[in-house]
Amino acid sequence: MLIFAGLMVLVAVRMLVRRGAGAVEALPDCRPLRCGLAGIGVGLLTGFLGVGGGFMLVPAMILFARLPMAVAVGTSLAVIAANSFVGWLGHLGREPFAWGMTSAFLLAALAGMASGARLGGRLSPVTMRRAFGWFVLAVAAFVLVNK
Repeated sequence: MLIFAGLMVLVAVRMLVRRGAGAVEALPDCRPLRCGLAGIGVGLLTGFLGVGGGFMLVPAMILFARLPMAVAVGTSLAVIAANSFVGWLGHLGREPFAWGMTSAFLLAALAGMASGARLGGRLSPVTMRRAFGWFVLAVAAFVLVNK
């Protein structure tokens, strides 16, 4: 948990220190080697720390692929959905499945996504990046306090 919290602090600080939207927000630049190594790094950290890929993917795509925040979030959600679907297929039939609870979580997640999309459309990329940085920092503090 200490490694996870430390990584979150590093990510949050990196997201908060960057100034303005700048050319980085405007020009995606995913060089295959750099992005491939970032993807492998995200996969290793996700597997080692047991944290969701979305937390790691968004900062990696912003910092290494130089994607705008909105594109990184959308891409991360697509990756999470694909991973979740494959994981679900792997467990289907092995254990009893809680369809009711799954449906309730799915509906709540869809409502949250719709609300977030409406709010996100009204915020600048800089504001979204800073909000994400502060959120990650708050989660790191929570993890440290409750380790």
